[in-house]
Amino acid sequence: MQVPPERKDEQILAMLYCNSRASLREIGREVDLCASAVRARINRLVESGEVLRFTTRVNPAAFGFQELVFFSYQDSQVSEETRRMLRAVGKPIAQGETIVGYTCVLKAVTMADGPMLSRLAGQSDMVRATEMGVRWNPDSRLSTTDLLIIRCLLSNPRASVDAIAEHASVSSKTVSHRLEGLLSDHVLAFRVDVDASKAGLVEGLLLIRLGEGAPKATFGSIDETLRKGMLCASHIRFDRDLVATYCCAGTVFDMGPSLKRIRLLDGVVDVTAHVFSQLSFGHEWVFEQIGARLSSGMKRPGRPMIQPILSAID
Repeated sequence: MQVPPERKDEQILAMLYCNSRASLREIGREVDLCASAVRARINRLVESGEVLRFTTRVNPAAFGFQELVFFSYQDSQVSEETRRMLRAVGKPIAQGETIVGYTCVLKAVTMADGPMLSRLAGQSDMVRATEMGVRWNPDSRLSTTDLLIIRCLLSNPRASVDAIAEHASVSSKTVSHRLEGLLSDHVLAFRVDVDASKAGLVEGLLLIRLGEGAPKATFGSIDETLRKGMLCASHIRFDRDLVATYCCAGTVFDMGPSLKRIRLLDGVVDVTAHVFSQLSFGHEWVFEQIGARLSSGMKRPGRPMIQPILSAID
């Protein structure tokens, strides 16, 4: 299907939002442009500030974090003690402000954070917390090569396979094989951070609760509805009782019909949409985790870090 000229930038942005390592040729096939034209448009999106940065998202479960907790609160209604506990618990994955004035924080936690979470639950302040597991293959183990690949991609999510291989001191074939495994095991995802106001888009987090015994067909219907109704959707959790999804749409009103259809699906108990005026992701904690593991057991140090650049993969 041919994409109208005025929507090509929107479609390119949507593809990068779902997979920021998509090659220029892949994107070009979808929007009917040559690779050089796609490169020029991506560069223009970066220069205009619509695309803030290319990012690598790392699954916290790969580093021993069993749960994600999504906190939502109005900053003016919480005490300094509660703020201190929110800062202290877990590792920060994302933080944003919603269009209705709520602060939202996504944290990765372990069992060691249990006492602090219990204290937060006992506070009288208006802090809502939603716990969710993370997708992870329990048989997966991160090797030294995996850690070096992840560290490289954190610095430059669009680094070529050959550049990663040089950094990790392994063959390009090994990098391709390990990268395929990291993706299939849900360890890595590649996205772009956008300035939603400049890009003319809205970003949101949908929390879809399902009742016990919700039919399997409902999950397929949720996925299809989001795929058709949003520019793109990226699942954090897709499980029997909760679907948590980052999504991107043209306007708040574009989200409405999809949310209405999902609410009517068999087994859906509740749908909550957090629409952000700003949203940012942090990965400093990943560098810390990788550094600790490499320093304790790495046999080869790898080459110097690849500097972050906005180069495109051909």
